[in-house]
Amino acid sequence: MRILKRNAMKSSEIRLGPMMVDRQTGRLRDAGGQEVQLRHMSREVLIFLLQYKGEVVSRQALVEAVWKTRSTSDDTIAQTIADIRRALGDRSKRIIETVPRVGYRLAAPLRKDAPSARIATSWEETVAKGPDPQQDVAPVIAVLPFADLGICGYPSAALRTSLAEAIITDLARHPEMVVLTRVTLTDFGTQLRADYLVTGTLCSDGHRARVGLRLVVAEAAECLWVDEMDFDLSEFMQVVRSIGRLVANVVGAKIIGRAEARMDRGELSAMLIENAARSRMLSYPTQEAFHRNIHEQDIALDRYPDSPWGHLGQALALRVGIESGWMGGDLQAASCRADELAVRAVTLNQENYLAYYALARTLSGRNEMDRALSALEHAARLNPSSTLVLSGMVSPLLGLGRTRRALEVLAAAERINPLGVGELAYQKARTYWQMGAPDKALASLAAAPKDTTDHLKLAAVAHAELGNRVAARAALMRVKAKNPDWSVARERRAKQATDMVPARLHSWLARLAEAEMPA
Repeated sequence: MRILKRNAMKSSEIRLGPMMVDRQTGRLRDAGGQEVQLRHMSREVLIFLLQYKGEVVSRQALVEAVWKTRSTSDDTIAQTIADIRRALGDRSKRIIETVPRVGYRLAAPLRKDAPSARIATSWEETVAKGPDPQQDVAPVIAVLPFADLGICGYPSAALRTSLAEAIITDLARHPEMVVLTRVTLTDFGTQLRADYLVTGTLCSDGHRARVGLRLVVAEAAECLWVDEMDFDLSEFMQVVRSIGRLVANVVGAKIIGRAEARMDRGELSAMLIENAARSRMLSYPTQEAFHRNIHEQDIALDRYPDSPWGHLGQALALRVGIESGWMGGDLQAASCRADELAVRAVTLNQENYLAYYALARTLSGRNEMDRALSALEHAARLNPSSTLVLSGMVSPLLGLGRTRRALEVLAAAERINPLGVGELAYQKARTYWQMGAPDKALASLAAAPKDTTDHLKLAAVAHAELGNRVAARAALMRVKAKNPDWSVARERRAKQATDMVPARLHSWLARLAEAEMPA
């Protein structure tokens, strides 16, 4: 790409944030005079918004004026707006504002000599500034063409394109990210505005093939994840879907795992708050993390009342607190509050699979297992690569006595993410214990040992059922070290708010008592 440098401000140019934009052509240049790449449709949308700066422009008006049609998807418009914001450095969405359920507004341009706004140094400072109507800024993912390291027995272009399309399709089902399509190496060389890159290699000898996978932080060129898979070329069409779901699941986990760091740098949105809370509970499920999540989700609900993320995030936090015994006070009131929040999340966005996941958790808490399973099946249709959703199906399936189906679902989750064995091993152990196979439950726990309270209590119960009283007491001693005030009475109160069937609950409490949990 040819880079132009200019020293004078043209009469048709105005300043938008740190950029200069030509109102006639939509071309951008930075403070140093270098032209900033912008895709054609993004440039056309920017020109149209400039014509109505300071006014609200509906999505329908954009579609008719720029796309010359009446049927462009909201996702296409959102990705185009995200592309413009990224070019402008508009992470806080103060230049192009989102008007919920209506469209967008281009804020009045700054004078050339207008001072830049100070950037908050932490997300707590951002909160202190008061309400902000801006919505979520999702990280942008680009899938680059896979490198051909020598492919025999199959048309190279078709194989590499099919692989990239499968990954793009499954990534696009995650509302936590924006996915660029049809990215080329030329785009990459001309200031591609992506936060993360999915790339890799492909080779084959005509019979077997190997695909290498990488997730890279674009700006720092930091590699977050690598993996490789071998398969028979004759099975390519079956394997490619598994690869797409594996990549989507891993990328989704990595994205939410970096949410807290983004908040610490001053970014803030309901989505980021929920992502950080979910990452904490997946990594470090503690009572302290729970109370922090409740506090932060309250902030999300207050500042972003029209975003589904705060509602589904607080619904999930409340259910975790109830089921783990961390929630004090009126559990019935907390459960009703979780119900209301989950329903509201679905109402706000019926395409967000996590809203249905939250709804299912609340339905399970009310012992409405058929409806909970139906909500999770809908979530899985929206995002087939989510092992969180598949793992979540175990509870209602166990509540309905469908233990074999629970094992089938867990096997499907393991195929999507063979490395994410921790939570899946626990769910499999729960299933085996409910089937009356404590030896298999212990084997599953041993395959992915974790020091969480849930793992330790299940191990204590399984050992007690097998007559291993010493091992049962040892596991329970570690539970007591984490929760000195825990008792059978508190355990009963917590488990009664879950899906555990009464007969198994009685056995569960009896075995904990045998392992010397205080009454």
